[in-house]
Amino acid sequence: MVTVIPITKDNESTSWRGRELTRGHLLVKGPDVEYYNQTSRNTVIQALLVPLHKFMQMVGPLAGIMTGRKSLTSIAIQPSGGAMRRFQGSLEALLASPDPVDPDKAEFMEQKCLDDLSVCLLSGDAEKRIKELGAKRLRLIDQALDIMNERIPKELKAEDICATLQVNDRMLRRVFKQSFGMGPMATYRLMRLNLLRHELKSARGSDQTVATLARRCGFRRLGALAEEYQTHFGELPSETLGVRKARIEARY
Repeated sequence: MVTVIPITKDNESTSWRGRELTRGHLLVKGPDVEYYNQTSRNTVIQALLVPLHKFMQMVGPLAGIMTGRKSLTSIAIQPSGGAMRRFQGSLEALLASPDPVDPDKAEFMEQKCLDDLSVCLLSGDAEKRIKELGAKRLRLIDQALDIMNERIPKELKAEDICATLQVNDRMLRRVFKQSFGMGPMATYRLMRLNLLRHELKSARGSDQTVATLARRCGFRRLGALAEEYQTHFGELPSETLGVRKARIEARY
């Protein structure tokens, strides 16, 4: 399932894995993306769960970036105000529906919510150019992420991406900040951390070490890695790998 969460006055105080999202953003998280929310007391979070195949039909070739399949992190876009209000209204109406509800009415409400979401996902700054603006921005991010994925184990600088895509640094930073809440190089670093987490989980029970897997994911300086990893995932790399648990069990 793809999770879609509108950021409203009721949940904007929540820290979405360290990201402070303001009212009007739309957070999209694919099924393979992890995050840890720090939710304030009395916070109300409303979300729409969309089957992955339906979501892919809605956004087409942009699905890879919007579900985090390329970046391994969630994306937060900022639709036009009108599109966002329509989606929020449809979602609130859907969630407030009595249970049980008439099947035909439920299907209509669900489709209305999906239609309004579709407009939000590809919206830009002007209503009349919604799809054009949204698609251009996301395709630029998509191309940049392709370059990042190819260079995961190597060094990569923002100017390398700009030169390849023939865009200026200011534009690249703006679209990444708008979508991920961070610049391109911070996103690249987070991609490496997410990849390392995947590698650590896959290597449980093997003789692989954290250092070996970290270098495979492009980490050359391992000194601060453990602290950075724990900040993002709530545990040390060795705990994800299962090293500490295995050693404790071995004592008994």
